[in-house]
Formats: sequence, C-alpha cells, structure tokens
Amino acid sequence: MGVRRKPFVFTEHGVLMLSSVLNSKTAVAVNIRIIRVFARMREMLMTHKDLILELEKLRARSKEHDGKLQTIFRYLKQMEKREQERVLLAEVQQRKSRPRVGFRTKRDKR
Repeated sequence: MGVRRKPFVFTEHGVLMLSSVLNSKTAVAVNIRIIRVFARMREMLMTHKDLILELEKLRARSKEHDGKLQTIFRYLKQMEKREQERVLLAEVQQRKSRPRVGFRTKRDKR
C-alpha cells in the first residue's frame, strides 16, 4: 500500500474505532469528548452551509446590481454634461453683443 505514516488527524470513524479498542477510563472520556467535538463541528458546518449559500446568492445579486448601478451612474454623468452644455449655450445666447472697442476702419463702419 505504500509508506505508512503516523496520521496528523483522525476522522470521526477513526475515533470511534479507537474508543472500541481502548478500555481505560481516561481514554474513553477523551474519546467521548472528541466525538462530541466532531458532532458539534458537523452541526456548525451544516448551519454555516446554509449561511454560505445565502451569502453566495446575495453576492450574485450584488454583482448584477453593481453592473446596473454603474450603467445608471454613467447615464447620470452624461445627462449632467448635457445639462451643463445646455446652460452654457443659454448663457452665451443671452449675452448681448457688445460694441467693438478700438480703432474702426471704413470697412468696419458699414
């Protein structure tokens, strides 16, 4: 099967098998605690799995909304530029033509 190494971790089933082999009170107490930890971890993973799925759904929605919001802001900026241009054109049109200052030639007097 290959090179055997000492395990870094035990699975829940490995702990169950170990508790059936060991008979001392300390070993049984430790194994019971370990099994409770595994059960609690499983419970937390299942609870967090639902939360993770909900967060993924929210993230997908937010990405969709981000794109739409960027489009809206782009159009708002374009509208703002057009409004500024319209205001400037209206100001230019409202200005009265002032008489020219300076020396006038015969051609200018016509």
